Amino acid sequence: MNDPTLHDKIEAFLTGQMAAGDAEAFRREMAADQRLASEVELQRLEHDAMNLLLEKDLQKKMAYWDDAPPPNPFGDDSGKMNYLKIGLPILLVGLFALWGGYQYFASTTDSQPARPSSEWPAQPDETAPVEAPGKTEPADNPPVADAPDEEQPEKEKTEKNQHQAPDGKSAQKGYLALAANTYQPPAQLASGLKSGDPATEKTLLQLAAEAFDGGDFAKAAQLLGPPSESDQSQVRYLRGHVYFNQKKYPAAETEFEAVVSTRISQYKQDARWYLLLTYLAQLPAKKAAFEALAGQLADEQNQYSRMEEVRALLKKLAAVQQ
Repeated sequence: MNDPTLHDKIEAFLTGQMAAGDAEAFRREMAADQRLASEVELQRLEHDAMNLLLEKDLQKKMAYWDDAPPPNPFGDDSGKMNYLKIGLPILLVGLFALWGGYQYFASTTDSQPARPSSEWPAQPDETAPVEAPGKTEPADNPPVADAPDEEQPEKEKTEKNQHQAPDGKSAQKGYLALAANTYQPPAQLASGLKSGDPATEKTLLQLAAEAFDGGDFAKAAQLLGPPSESDQSQVRYLRGHVYFNQKKYPAAETEFEAVVSTRISQYKQDARWYLLLTYLAQLPAKKAAFEALAGQLADEQNQYSRMEEVRALLKKLAAVQQ
């Protein structure tokens, strides 16, 4: 669809933003204009496909959250209790050490003479401050023990990212697969270019056709040489097929478009079909070009020889978009 104004008008009609009188007039216009009706139907299919994709994506997310809910942002209460069980004894030991130190310094300032150290009674509890660093080892253990739990959110994040694959890339792969599976090389092109007389020296075009038949697309491209405006339509037609099989879709598009724009060519009608497949392989970038050409080829008034193939392709495309 090359008319932005028409696109906006159809969008308003499909979304219910058009006034009742204008909508009724637009329906009469569609009934009288088959091409307009086709444009509206294509745009309606796009709406349905997009809504279905959004619905399926939301269902996948909800199903994933049921199986693997996100981690508690406030942490694990059991972890808090572990730290309390370990930290409380350490706090008591520290307070006891402070109290013992206070008593020691108070006794040294007393008026009574200090007793020799050999006469001091044993104070087992005074060793607690010394042992305190050893007792803090369990405090270091919880992070080690909880390491798998700390790694779990990262693992869940990775799995979530894998689960939520970008829809754009998945759709592109679907378009490429549909284009590749639909494509069939022309059966008569290569054989028609070959010389029937074995004694006659073969042209580069005939040698390129033989290489194409043998699946040696690199050799065929080398024999054909780089594209030129002076090339005959049969050369550009064969080169377009070579590029398509090499997955050089923009280059194939240029060659097929050149054949289609030729005034008189025996390959012109078939080139339109293969041009449509190059647009399909480049979706969604070539969406506008694909829709315009598909609508033209599928229109009964144009009596295109491959009209039924185009309509079948559009049905397969709708299934891919779902």
